[in-house]
Amino acid sequence: MAQQQSYEALAHREGSGRLVRQTYVRTAGHCTFTVDEQVAAIDRMWQRLRTGAWPDLSPRAMNGLAGDGRYVAYVPPVFNRPFAG
Repeated sequence: MAQQQSYEALAHREGSGRLVRQTYVRTAGHCTFTVDEQVAAIDRMWQRLRTGAWPDLSPRAMNGLAGDGRYVAYVPPVFNRPFAG
């Protein structure tokens, strides 16, 4: 989770924090998203690029797009070391 927090902190520091969105799926392992979960995320990014506004990224909305998705509401604990950058 430290990488996501570091990326978001750097984006905010550079004035682009409004462009960062993070979603989480309940799964074990690294990058074990289903194809449908990936398609749902890409669809939301495309909609943001086309309209200039972020669509609903709630777990309910994302799971609806993914069909049998595993998106969950999650806020990772704060990483206890300073970030590089």
